[in-house]
Amino acid sequence: MSGLLSMKKKKTDGFIIYDDHCTLCQQTVRLLNHVDKERQFTFLPFSQTEAKETMDAYDQDRTCLNQVVVIKDKAIYKGADGVLEIMKNLPFPWRQLALCAYCVPKFMRNKIYTWIANHRS
Repeated sequence: MSGLLSMKKKKTDGFIIYDDHCTLCQQTVRLLNHVDKERQFTFLPFSQTEAKETMDAYDQDRTCLNQVVVIKDKAIYKGADGVLEIMKNLPFPWRQLALCAYCVPKFMRNKIYTWIANHRS
């Protein structure tokens, strides 16, 4: 089991499925583990069987490895929407930043997310 997965979990309201071969994604998971004191999310690397089973259980295409997938309250959020769903469930200042980001038109948020996803390491 990955060190990121074995961190203490209190309560889990959702799943974050991420690319564990991506340095930016790994660093983001570390940050979220630090910020999310309530342990609202379980982190599932794409390469783990549990992530694949979760994607199958929610009838999600497993080929979307270029974007984060967030499953919360039986809803699916991908890409920029997934990032904002994570942020709005975190404490200050993340929640407030998410609310501000919703002011940006969705097509622009998606373009920004796609550019970052295509240029990550």
